[in-house]
Amino acid sequence: MRNYSTITSPQVKPVAILSQVLAALVAGSIIFMALAVAVIVGYGAYNAGQIYPGVSVAGIDLSGMKPEEAAVVLENRISYPSQGRILLKEGEKIWLASPADLGFYLDPQSSARAAYQYGRRGGPIARLANQVTAWYYGASLPPLYLFDERATYEYLQGIAQQVDLPTIDASLSIDGVNVVVRPGQVGRLPVELAVAIEQRSDRIDIGFGRAADGGHAHAPSVRRASSSAWCSCCSRATSSSRLPVSTFGRS
Repeated sequence: MRNYSTITSPQVKPVAILSQVLAALVAGSIIFMALAVAVIVGYGAYNAGQIYPGVSVAGIDLSGMKPEEAAVVLENRISYPSQGRILLKEGEKIWLASPADLGFYLDPQSSARAAYQYGRRGGPIARLANQVTAWYYGASLPPLYLFDERATYEYLQGIAQQVDLPTIDASLSIDGVNVVVRPGQVGRLPVELAVAIEQRSDRIDIGFGRAADGGHAHAPSVRRASSSAWCSCCSRATSSSRLPVSTFGRS
């Protein structure tokens, strides 16, 4: 007759299993955070002093460049301020100027500095997010410009000297035995340069386009010499059988 023995397995308590799971999760989280910190620190150390990969300005890739190198590249590649064209029109007169002529300049140092700061500003999460975004998707920043109102004033002042005309009343005068008829001239009042600059300053951007100068016409009080003035001049002329009349311009 055989004897049979019963073996009972020890029962594992649910509380012990839950403790092990929590300990594994905590250990995994610590390891993950340590690895993430190591990657972030290593990525930052590898790119120390240079622009993060994927960062560009105006479509120009500046990855791995120092700010000084990026500034030189931007200055050589962005030619709009010097080669762009702006059309200014006043009546039938046309002036073709570059943005630089009107005081619109590229600021390559500030543009390169902004690219360098991308991924280095804000809290740790914001920095990490920007770094990952630039590396995976790319980050294109706009170039920064400077606007010098003094250059704009000087350029518009040169145009104003060509456009502004004095208002001249029609007149008659005696030149020896000649009666000189001078017709009136419609003048243009001086351009209000300060107002013109203020109106344009909010449009100084890459879309810099066409603009027209200011100023407005001012008619003379006397546009044609009257018959009474003609008679007065004739009576003052020296005696002569014929009085030649010279006219200048058109009324």
